[in-house]
Amino acid sequence: MTVGQETLLEPVRVVIVDDVADVRDGLARLLERLGIAVVGVAADGLEAIQVVAVMRPQVVIMDLRMPRMDGIAATREILARHPGMAVLMLSAYGDESLTIDALMAGAHGYLLKGVPARELVTAIVRAAASRVRPPAR
Repeated sequence: MTVGQETLLEPVRVVIVDDVADVRDGLARLLERLGIAVVGVAADGLEAIQVVAVMRPQVVIMDLRMPRMDGIAATREILARHPGMAVLMLSAYGDESLTIDALMAGAHGYLLKGVPARELVTAIVRAAASRVRPPAR
């Protein structure tokens, strides 16, 4: 797959986290059609932590407001456990303070729901390409 000037040898592996099942399912179908490998989904931040630990995606696409654990708290926890992972916030809320909170929690980027599909794929590919790799053991 080629996005912009970046060529991928293998599809980027993502986990989608959103409390609305229709959003999770629709986004998963869209990304799969565009060459992104959706390796897991979660309905809230607590479930995301478990799914990410098992599936080890390159990128987590995280909703902001969810029950049990919101996207900002989940981002902090996921990145504390998996420092080389990239998290992209995908939210309906464009509030500047929420964007800053997400970025301060370690999110790689913040996109609004409804972003054009190609822009979302480009953000995912770039997030995967820029991941910090943990040192070899």
